[in-house]
Amino acid sequence: MSEEERARTRLPVVDEQRVAAPRAAASSLDPQQELLLRLEEYRLQHEVHAAAQSANEVEELLERVITTLLSMSELEIQSKGGAFLMDEEAGGLRLTKTVGAFSEEFLERERFVRLGSCLCGRVAASGQMITSGNCHTDPRHEHRFTGMTAHGHYIIPLLAGQRVVGVLFLYTDPEPAWDPHRVALLQALGGTVGLALERLQRLETLERLNHELAQARDVAESATRAKTEFLANMSHEIRTPMNAVIGMTGLLLATELDVQQRSFVEIVRNSGEALMALINDIIDFSKIEAGELRLERAPMSVNECVENSVEVLAINAAEKGIELAFRVAPDVPVAIEGDSTRLQQVLVNLMSNAVKFTSRGEVHVSARIVDAAPEDGDEVTLEFAVRDTGVGITPAALPRLFDAFSQEDASTARRFGGSGLGLSICKRLVDAMGGRIWVESELGAGSTFRFTVRGARASYVRPRYLDGESAALAGARVMVVDDNATSLSIVRQYLESWGARALTFQSASAALESLSDSSCHYDCAVIDLRMPEMDGLTLAQRIREGPRGAGLPLVMLTSLGKQPKSARFSTFNAFLSKPLKPSRLYNTLLTVLSPAASAIRSGAVGARVAASLELELDRALASKIRVLLAEDNRNNQMVARLSLERLGLRADMVADGGEAVRAVQRRVYDVVLMDVQMPEVDGLEATRRIRGDARVQQPYIVAITANATVRDRERCLEAGMDAYISKPYRLRDLRRVFTRYARDRMDAGGDEPQDEPQDEPQDEPQDEELAAPRETPDALAFDTAALERLTELLGTDEPAALGEFLDDFIPDIDTLVWKVARAASEGDARALKVAAHTLKSNCATVGAAELVTLAKAVERAAERGEIDARAGSLKPAHDRFLAALAASRARW
Repeated sequence: MSEEERARTRLPVVDEQRVAAPRAAASSLDPQQELLLRLEEYRLQHEVHAAAQSANEVEELLERVITTLLSMSELEIQSKGGAFLMDEEAGGLRLTKTVGAFSEEFLERERFVRLGSCLCGRVAASGQMITSGNCHTDPRHEHRFTGMTAHGHYIIPLLAGQRVVGVLFLYTDPEPAWDPHRVALLQALGGTVGLALERLQRLETLERLNHELAQARDVAESATRAKTEFLANMSHEIRTPMNAVIGMTGLLLATELDVQQRSFVEIVRNSGEALMALINDIIDFSKIEAGELRLERAPMSVNECVENSVEVLAINAAEKGIELAFRVAPDVPVAIEGDSTRLQQVLVNLMSNAVKFTSRGEVHVSARIVDAAPEDGDEVTLEFAVRDTGVGITPAALPRLFDAFSQEDASTARRFGGSGLGLSICKRLVDAMGGRIWVESELGAGSTFRFTVRGARASYVRPRYLDGESAALAGARVMVVDDNATSLSIVRQYLESWGARALTFQSASAALESLSDSSCHYDCAVIDLRMPEMDGLTLAQRIREGPRGAGLPLVMLTSLGKQPKSARFSTFNAFLSKPLKPSRLYNTLLTVLSPAASAIRSGAVGARVAASLELELDRALASKIRVLLAEDNRNNQMVARLSLERLGLRADMVADGGEAVRAVQRRVYDVVLMDVQMPEVDGLEATRRIRGDARVQQPYIVAITANATVRDRERCLEAGMDAYISKPYRLRDLRRVFTRYARDRMDAGGDEPQDEPQDEPQDEPQDEELAAPRETPDALAFDTAALERLTELLGTDEPAALGEFLDDFIPDIDTLVWKVARAASEGDARALKVAAHTLKSNCATVGAAELVTLAKAVERAAERGEIDARAGSLKPAHDRFLAALAASRARW
């Protein structure tokens, strides 16, 4: 018998003298009386069980059960009874139901009975049934009422398993004949009623919660409608002046401007268009929420949509060293009926995410037909795919990925920034275009976002490069050299579609070996600039030095913004930027393979392209900029100092926000690099104090923090900061900051840098890239990509210099691991948060990927006042990092 069953049939502890006589009396019943008594008990059980199963409310259940029990003969019942329900929070019983005539005094005084008080309170405390023969003589009957007549009691616990959920009481005549069998039956029925009571209470609780949720939903929907109207109104208000900015800069660009002025106007124009894109996102979301989105149905070129979308992200991808490529399958219609703006919006959003979450490797965009059933006539379904080799997405995040304001990792508030609207807008736009969107992802290996679009084939002018075999290119033998297999495959497919023969090589040495074969003839060579072992410039020089390469037309493939200034560019006949557009490749090959190809080569072309794409901080201006660095961590001070020195800058250093305020009051600084999290006075408070001091000549304040969420940026801007960069430090981040400062200074009438680069998109936080799981345990513990960033920082790849830096840097990580462990053991959430935050920042700098992930989790928990158990995992992870780093250093 189970414990629950034993509890239900447990006999009450009663006075033996009271039950001895009734036992004898019960045993003296004749067989017919015994049979009638048992039949009544069966009826009683049946009716109680029926009530327990069919009652829909607590009071209904109690009334039916009490009425049934009061109908029993042989119990000497007085037709009065009731039930109390347990109130665990109050520590007692509350009168819930009565049947029969009770005085007002009774109903008032018995509304609440404490546990252990009187008969009912004792039963509730013990879970044992009590029988009482006379209320006047039983000392356990503590409650007395005016005019109370003598009576006895059955006090029955209502049990749900071992838990008392209530008490049922029945009035009897004084000193009734107690039948132990009947007492046991009542105790068992109390268990049946208790379980039914618990079920109904849960249902009532669920109904109440559902009602509250429905009310909350109505309130939320009302708030959403108000928010949507506000966003739409505000966005339209902002669009009006932005349209004027973009329009007037467009008119200004049509006037006579020198190179410098044109550069400045283009920056304003590009910035305005970027802001307009953000506003458009807000308006789109508002329209979608309000059900007012309208799609166009017009002929759109599939190839142009893909090309235009890829071109938008080309510079971003080039800046990160990511290979960006695309391929539209040959059988895809030239054009379909649809909304080209919305299609490009989805593609740009997906590609932007792909580039954002990819630190190395490639992003590839493709389009193909997946359905062109004859019964649909001209209707086709196209599938677009955006594949990356980035950090991937956790399985837990996939179900909510396309929800509004939701991002891959909400608890970190999306480490790479973003509003959380992009994917939600994509899904709703794709749904509106009759398609669907989904994602396939492997954590640490990348993601592929796919979506479909339906549309009818549309008539459209067919570009020449889509016409198939070209008489001008048919039979031409083209060497293609690129270390990226995807890029090679795409170029080969283009060339073969035009009738040319493509011979592809993934290394410069293999290409040179092929040229040494006298039987192998080439009409042209397409060479990627960035390749391991031997880059494209060196390969071109080696080709020119060979007897068969002097007159060979050479075409360079290069990522935007990555060409160095070099006279060796004169070796090439033409230049093509990645991602490679088939139309540009087609036209370029037509040009270089023509008889006049040799006349196209010009040394000035390479130099001019290199000069326009190079990004440097003007040294003359750098010497005039006074910089203050507010940073409490010694390692971060060292990294910042090295970075600034690489840019020709010098900085004064302080270790606290209060010191920064005092320093600015004592001396004029042009730029303040302000760490956000510092002891005593943090960066946000220090900025507020500086901005609020009318005596201070206001500097350009740049927030620096390892926390890189949208809300973090908003807080920095609200505090009065001018810009925001994330840790770990990168030269391009600081270069961008000082370039923007120089631009603002020029607008105010100050000096201006020479050859100022074009404005760049905001940096996205990078620390999560390091935290992404890798394929091997060593790579998980240590991300070797950090060494590339450090060699850039140090300005040398000499092992001795890199080793010296690491030897200075690593001991502080050891100390921080210890501080985190100590704060966790002492339960000091505040100290734990500070130590974990600093550890996260330092580990990101040196590529301790696993430690970054753990420190971030510990920091987030500490922000909530909790002590995360993963604090105990830092030491083993730290040991693995040191071992992996030592193994890497052994190979230098």
